[in-house]
Amino acid sequence: MVFHLADNRWMTRILIAGLMIFLSANVFAEDVYYLNNLKSCELKVLNNGKLEVVDSSPFSDTVLQIRRLPKNPAMVAFKQFDRIYVTKESCVVSVDARRVKNRLNGHEFKKEARQYTEQEKFNSYKYYLELETGIVKMMDDAPVGEDYNSIFPTSSSGNPVSWGSAKESTYKAGMLLSLGFGYKLKQERFLAFKVRLLSGQKSDTLSLTDVNTGISQNGSWTYEDSFKNFYAGYKFLFDYGTWKPMVAAYLGVSMMTSTMTDEISTYELKSSLSPAALLEAGLEYHLNSHWAIAGILGFEYMGKKSMTFSDSSGSDFKTGMGYNNNYLSFGVKYYFK
Repeated sequence: MVFHLADNRWMTRILIAGLMIFLSANVFAEDVYYLNNLKSCELKVLNNGKLEVVDSSPFSDTVLQIRRLPKNPAMVAFKQFDRIYVTKESCVVSVDARRVKNRLNGHEFKKEARQYTEQEKFNSYKYYLELETGIVKMMDDAPVGEDYNSIFPTSSSGNPVSWGSAKESTYKAGMLLSLGFGYKLKQERFLAFKVRLLSGQKSDTLSLTDVNTGISQNGSWTYEDSFKNFYAGYKFLFDYGTWKPMVAAYLGVSMMTSTMTDEISTYELKSSLSPAALLEAGLEYHLNSHWAIAGILGFEYMGKKSMTFSDSSGSDFKTGMGYNNNYLSFGVKYYFK
């Protein structure tokens, strides 16, 4: 199974000119195997200025250092036994591709796809998606309304009332839900985006006193809050194999809507926007190149909120408590190209 070079003199001259350059130039050499079982392949040697067909069997399973001929890129040459040999470029294969045995049918040869390790696959991925849930602990137990006399001022001069001071109470946060996306900037750094959804409830217990009679009764205002927080920042993932520590920092905005009720009257409070920030540290366990599970500890800054009534039922006010919180979350992450 061999190929035949054209007998035209001009073709031979081009080849020989290329061989002269090959002899004098320091060009890049590549390690290959010669596929002497391929159809239409033959090996020629430069002998006294002429190219002569030679037996290729001495080159079976031998690593050859070939150079492509500048004058004819379809041909390659190599030096062996102090002689110059030439063949078609398609008749050699890189030693990095596959070790070729001469007992194989050369014309059936196909370069096999490289088998990448899970680590190599992961290193090639540029994006990730994440879904997390967790528990949140608000850090401030102060009342939402610091002065209810300014929130609900007495409207009647004939029957004035006075609000007492609200007591401290714990904010009951619901389950956290977080959705995220990231783009790899460098091997360990991602540009990251996150949306966090959270709801919760807080009650301010206080007294209401009729100024004329001195009669007091206790009650509470219950706030039901809903947060949508939007963040952008950087995530750093340190690769130690299956276990990968991470830290992240984000800046964003927090959008809060709320209602307040004393079980008799209910008031809608308009959505408010405020700056927010997020710091996270955690550990990812990678099941394979795509999937990972993670545990994260975080701190979220949301500060105090401005409360605005949807109607003229009360006066707008700034909350007395801050909504800064600590949280513990768990989630899954999917990395991909």
